[in-house]
Amino acid sequence: MPATIRVLPEAVRSRIAAGEVIERPASVVKELVENSLDAGAARVDVEFSAGGLPLIVVADDGAGMSSEDLALCAERHATSKLSDAEDIYRISTLGFRGEALPSIGSVSRMRIASRRRGAPPEAPAFAIEVVGGVKGEVVPCALAAGTRVEVRDLFFSTPVRARFLKSEAAEAAAIAETATRLALSRPDVAFALSRDGREMLRTPGNSSLDDVIAACFGMDFAAGLLPARVEGPAGTVLEGFASKPSFHKPNRAGIHFFVNGRAVRDRFLASALEEAYRGLLPPRRHPAAFLRLEIEPSEVDVNIHPTKAEVKFRNPGLIFAMIQSAIRNMLAPAPPRPAAPGNSEGVRRDGLPPEDADRRPWEALGRPERKGAGGGGGNSRPATLPVEARERRTFDLWVGERVVGHSHSLASEAAPRYQAVAFHPASGRTAVSPPDGSAGIAPDRTAGGGPDRTGSAHQAQEERRDGPLSQGRGGGGAGGLVPVTAGDFRVVGQAGGAYIVFEDEEGLCVADQHALHERILFERFRRRVEEGGGWEVQGLLLPVTVEVSPEAAAMLPEATGLLGALGFDIEPFGPRSLAVRGIPSAMGNAEDAGPFLVEVIEKFASGLRTDRAALREKVLAMMACKAATKAGERLTEAQMRALVAEYRALVSSRGFTCPHGRSVAVELSWEELERKVGR
Repeated sequence: MPATIRVLPEAVRSRIAAGEVIERPASVVKELVENSLDAGAARVDVEFSAGGLPLIVVADDGAGMSSEDLALCAERHATSKLSDAEDIYRISTLGFRGEALPSIGSVSRMRIASRRRGAPPEAPAFAIEVVGGVKGEVVPCALAAGTRVEVRDLFFSTPVRARFLKSEAAEAAAIAETATRLALSRPDVAFALSRDGREMLRTPGNSSLDDVIAACFGMDFAAGLLPARVEGPAGTVLEGFASKPSFHKPNRAGIHFFVNGRAVRDRFLASALEEAYRGLLPPRRHPAAFLRLEIEPSEVDVNIHPTKAEVKFRNPGLIFAMIQSAIRNMLAPAPPRPAAPGNSEGVRRDGLPPEDADRRPWEALGRPERKGAGGGGGNSRPATLPVEARERRTFDLWVGERVVGHSHSLASEAAPRYQAVAFHPASGRTAVSPPDGSAGIAPDRTAGGGPDRTGSAHQAQEERRDGPLSQGRGGGGAGGLVPVTAGDFRVVGQAGGAYIVFEDEEGLCVADQHALHERILFERFRRRVEEGGGWEVQGLLLPVTVEVSPEAAAMLPEATGLLGALGFDIEPFGPRSLAVRGIPSAMGNAEDAGPFLVEVIEKFASGLRTDRAALREKVLAMMACKAATKAGERLTEAQMRALVAEYRALVSSRGFTCPHGRSVAVELSWEELERKVGR
């Protein structure tokens, strides 16, 4: 028998609705701060305890409320921001549906105190309490102009929701991230964020976006950004800052978009940004950006998500084009050109007059690049040897061909060591010319292509000096290679300063020397952790100080515990800073310690808050990457033999990728090789 249909009680309806808006403590901070900004506040102070469940306080100096407004503000769908249905199509405020305060009040013990701005000195402020959705009476209280909202015992009436929250540190990190995004959205407003009485963030107010970025993420982070701006039709403006190609992040946490002052997480906008960086960043790396879009309110729909975290544009192609144009202008400005001979008016190659040199025609965006002579099309493959600096021509969407520098044709991680390579058949030697022009001789080869068993004096001296790659890049006791017998393979040589070529009974293999060494070190590091072995610590002569974002700062206690177990000697140095006094010897280069730790702590704050084992493996992979030999480093034959043999012994058939998932080698069987050459 079907159940009887009935209308849910008001208390049940309120808690269901609250679950759509208030997902976690950070949701409370977002809704309350947005109300403060809509009230015209010039200063917003946020305080919370633990992870936000015991207490959240948001105070502002905005317009405030009268006693009559205070009595209505906790009623569902009570708002001062909409008056009729047509207003929905031109929303210019952050909140508008009147759901925030009643939703918060239905799952907490909330107290709201407010005083009208400009009220007579003798006029009192007023306060009201809402407990589990039940309103109290409006009573007089003492308060300066503005509004103060206290939220205690969040989710006391819905304990199931509280049980599904993450750790205290993770919830604190989410609050810090929310407050940071709101501060970035309004540089004109002074923000302060405190946790358990300790300040985590403060912005000055009446400042520019770059000042707020520096306040939130530090001066070093801000130094990696470039200004970007582009204007579109109908007063649409996109401006802000984006990262240089040399400055990139391991995830999308550094991408910030603001639409009409609203911080949004929109996949369409993020995809447009990453498309603009396509081909400029390493695999699985992401740009950082702080871009503000000002657009006519009727051209964007902010009412497609309960928490207004996503938006929808009437003309998405225009927005995509503006993002592409802003980034391309920033990264590849057109070089100045003299006027063409016989052209007294100086009309440019693309047909635009000189005064329009920086303008970008929207119609051109999205057109495929010219095939052939430009670097963007055609099927021809550039030669890789000799590895030397040269120029190439590429086609820019706006200004036609331009000449850009081209250094290393291989995807290397370090500057090339050699300028030219030549093989001398008579002697069987390969002459290498270093950048300084001095002569160099690679290890000898016999005329038949095999290794010279007698060996030259030069090679013997070189191998005694260098030896196999031992202990990673920095020496130390963890992760080193031990001398091994080459076994059933033969090293042919090093190609392009980045690849080890060797052969065995199966065929020919070209291995990435960095990925190979990285996987070896990762396996040794992981074995050391599993066996409970200690880590040799390399003390630093001068401590390295690093500053992290407020979101990452909330995770510092958990992060420092794990890093300490892996051989890092670190200690707090203020609410958002760390002092690094020692690093694992296997890392070798102390200069890498600061950026490495910032990246590790950011991983704590973005998606790996509860899986400690997975995070530990990621940290070990990052350590291995830092310690491994880089592309562009010349290896002796003994070092190459040691790398290949150690890889085969440690990894064998358990994997053919580096710890980050990139292929270690390309294999070509003898049968496939014979088929390709038509034998």
